[in-house]
Amino acid sequence: MMDDEQVKRKRKANWSQDQLLLLAQFVLERRVVIKGRFGAGVTSKKKREAWEEICVNINASFPAVCRSTDDCEKRWYALQSQCRFEIADHKRAVAATGGGPAPKPLSPVASVVYAVLGLDISITGLEGAADPAVDLLKEIEGYPFLCQLFLFQLHLLSQLVLFQLHLLSQLFLSLLFLFQLSLLVHPLALLSLLLLVPVHCWRRN
Repeated sequence: MMDDEQVKRKRKANWSQDQLLLLAQFVLERRVVIKGRFGAGVTSKKKREAWEEICVNINASFPAVCRSTDDCEKRWYALQSQCRFEIADHKRAVAATGGGPAPKPLSPVASVVYAVLGLDISITGLEGAADPAVDLLKEIEGYPFLCQLFLFQLHLLSQLVLFQLHLLSQLFLSLLFLFQLSLLVHPLALLSLLLLVPVHCWRRN
């Protein structure tokens, strides 16, 4: 087994601030594709091609460490999550200052990330209007496989709900049938009893 020192040698170097800034700038240049909703002009293939272009440019600018497309994509979404809190704190400080000292400016990386996200960051640090479903879709829109998996799970959930509704409807129909049968059986039983009593009395006489 490899010791810890050998494992560390095989790990890629951490992203520097210059690399993160360049990564954010490349994403900003392709924001329409990367952050865009799927449609005629934005497909999974185009999103993947955009990330491949970013990967090539990153490796050309910093050839000492070879990054993969997945490395660039994952690091961007991690960076996006990290910068949300810095952006939210900055917006909160700007909103709180009433003629006082200017708040601390955003870091260069956070400034570019903010430009990519636009107005999607609220002062609470959450994206959008506090709708967890919308927030989840925005998080996974850059991962076609996760989108497909998420939609597949929604499909299974909808099928499960429909199946449960079908069972409930069948149970209701069964109870309705038993109720109708009871209404039919009781009068027949009463009528049979009324007929049997005179016959029994006549035989005894």
